[in-house]
Amino acid sequence: MWPADIAWAGRDGWFLFTHKSEKRRSAASALLHTLLPARATVLGATMLGATVLGACSSESGNFGFTIEDVSARWRNDILIVTTKQQLTLSSEAREALVHGVSLTIDMQLEVGGDDKQTTRFEVRYLPLSDHYQVSRPHQQSVRTYPRLRHVLAYLAEVEIAVRPEVLRGHELELRVRSHLNRRKVPAPMRLPVLFSAQWNHDSGWVPLTIQAPNS
Repeated sequence: MWPADIAWAGRDGWFLFTHKSEKRRSAASALLHTLLPARATVLGATMLGATVLGACSSESGNFGFTIEDVSARWRNDILIVTTKQQLTLSSEAREALVHGVSLTIDMQLEVGGDDKQTTRFEVRYLPLSDHYQVSRPHQQSVRTYPRLRHVLAYLAEVEIAVRPEVLRGHELELRVRSHLNRRKVPAPMRLPVLFSAQWNHDSGWVPLTIQAPNS
């Protein structure tokens, strides 16, 4: 590759800086498209090997998501659910993150055993600035932090506004769950991720019963 033709993983995938020559630009582009699937496949194969050896890992139990407290309050007939949680990523998840894999963290809220809504966060590593970014898809909320621990601290307390149409009855049974969405990783990684204990970050469902206003 020419010195001016450089590609590496970045915020939205791969960045490509190419030579002004059309011939060299085309060659660099072809190389980039060759590297993209290979990179994800190699990472997936590495993780599959780690899955096989997972029983020997000494890190077991030192990572995961735990919901420590759930509370709710009414604000102008809108229910605001506040979740306080402890988020700790495994070494495999952290390694994938710094190698360009975005991590998706879902906060799920279920009302009355039927209606569910998901608040989604995406965490990325930005290699050019050596910072981490957390965003909410389909919203303008984007935050950037110098360390991963700052991102996890930001996610330690999440507020969820419950959609009015799901608030029915005088007594509401709620439950909240926080988990790392393993199905959102790149396709070549998905199978080993689904079977790897290192990627099992799930708080489980935490229940909460509240009274509807004016009941």
